[in-house]
Amino acid sequence: MQFGVIADTSISLSPELENFQFQKTNITLRRNSVLRASMSGTGATFPEAIANAIKKCVNDKRFLGGAIVAAELDKIHIELWIQVDEDRLNNTNLEEMKKTFNLGIHGIDIRRNNNYAYYKPSVAITSRFRSMERLLERLCRKAKLNSNEWQENDAILNRTHWLHYAEPIHGSTEAIPLVRLRSKNQITVNPETITQALCLTAKRLCASQRADGTYNYNYDAYKDVFDNEKFNMVRMAGCAYAVARTAAYELPQEIQTLTETSAAKAIRFLLSISTPSPNSNDHCFIADGVKRRSRGKLGTSALTLLALQFGNFPNLFAKERQQLSNLILSLQRTDGSLQCFIPDNPDPNKGKNFFPGEALLALCYELKQGNPDVQTAIKTAFPYYHNHFHTNPATAFILWQMDTWQLFYKIQAANNIPTALLAPYSEFIFFMADWLLKYQYTEENAPCEDYIGGFQVGKIPATSSTVYTESIILACGIAERLELKDKINRYRQAARRGLEFTLRLQLTEKEAFLFPQPALAIGGITENINSLKLRNDHDQHAMTAFIAALETPSVIN
Repeated sequence: MQFGVIADTSISLSPELENFQFQKTNITLRRNSVLRASMSGTGATFPEAIANAIKKCVNDKRFLGGAIVAAELDKIHIELWIQVDEDRLNNTNLEEMKKTFNLGIHGIDIRRNNNYAYYKPSVAITSRFRSMERLLERLCRKAKLNSNEWQENDAILNRTHWLHYAEPIHGSTEAIPLVRLRSKNQITVNPETITQALCLTAKRLCASQRADGTYNYNYDAYKDVFDNEKFNMVRMAGCAYAVARTAAYELPQEIQTLTETSAAKAIRFLLSISTPSPNSNDHCFIADGVKRRSRGKLGTSALTLLALQFGNFPNLFAKERQQLSNLILSLQRTDGSLQCFIPDNPDPNKGKNFFPGEALLALCYELKQGNPDVQTAIKTAFPYYHNHFHTNPATAFILWQMDTWQLFYKIQAANNIPTALLAPYSEFIFFMADWLLKYQYTEENAPCEDYIGGFQVGKIPATSSTVYTESIILACGIAERLELKDKINRYRQAARRGLEFTLRLQLTEKEAFLFPQPALAIGGITENINSLKLRNDHDQHAMTAFIAALETPSVIN
């Protein structure tokens, strides 16, 4: 060994390590988040296996070209992996293997003749293997086998089970248990944790803002790579809305100042590409980009109008609010539906599940601000979109429509409209919520514990679950007003599950050792539980979901 290794007895490990059987260990070393060394070790005892792994680790030359040197030691972060079990996979039946193998949870090894290789569970995440086939092909290459040799009769494939720990963060003496490269610590939903989560996500999104006021679109937190090739103007406006709304919420002064400043920059960027409507100078739309001034989407203008509803923005941008409101009103057809593109798109269904709900929500906020001109348009839209969902239900439709009709309900109730006359709106809200809940993973149907609270849309529960969670929270708020105990209990339980899942998607300080730029990672909402990639609208939707939870006390108390 090049260095003397002294055991740090101040660090406490999990009780699950007091009496356990191990098969091998792996020590992984990172320097400033970059993989520096990773080696396995075996031995008659656990300490011996760790010592053997460390001995090989400090001489690992694969990643940065040379063995570890003394000057690096204080910059190195240690991870301990322990393989505790394995079971044979039936390599003749790929579909059966897929049912029993969970990418990101299970490791895998292969042996054929004298060739051997293994992957820890994290490899599927850091290498972005989204399929079992891809994992097996790359595992074969690592073992110096042909990519399909895992199928041969004499090939032995094992599913492996691991425990994973990282060294403590500053000020702690407890090793951090990890699953899917996320802290395994118990998640608690209460006002304090949700407020903290909101602040973290807001800081992360504001940290990603560029000089022109736009928010970076995609960011790979693990690889420190930005990607704005598919920058989306609607999602940019959605971020401006979420940040402006956060700035108006009662949070620590640091966060309020940060979000107010950020929202103002984002709004000024959006208004800088405002374009007069071809039909009237009293209307304007937000263009689809600096170089696409003649085209726009209803959603971009609607979300910009939403961003102007909070704090001092309604007064500062009163003229712009009126112009954007006029635009939305001008795009309503006689049947109540809304034109989604400027100029109109020949596909009448494109954008229908998103943009109209965003526009109607913006009009509801205008109504709340005291603009009476929008109420008729909102009421006229209701039958059309009510019938549309009953005919063509879609998960993507629900959030913005849910937010629209719950807010309209509250505004009308505040104006002493009888509950009986508001029943069509509450019934629609509950119909959408009940339809959506059939997709949520619960303790009874989740294939693994960390799926609970997510929604079954796609192969693995993803950040869209945050959107659906906000929808259920909003429905719970209307159920509370009507004192419908069964619905309150059902929606509350589902909302709490969804918030717990959303918190699993959030990167925290305990995972900071993985990231070259922690300020651009911590607080971010990943695309799914097997990913370390972030996108600006994932943060946007988490922020509004957290605010909805804080405004619905029964959900989080």
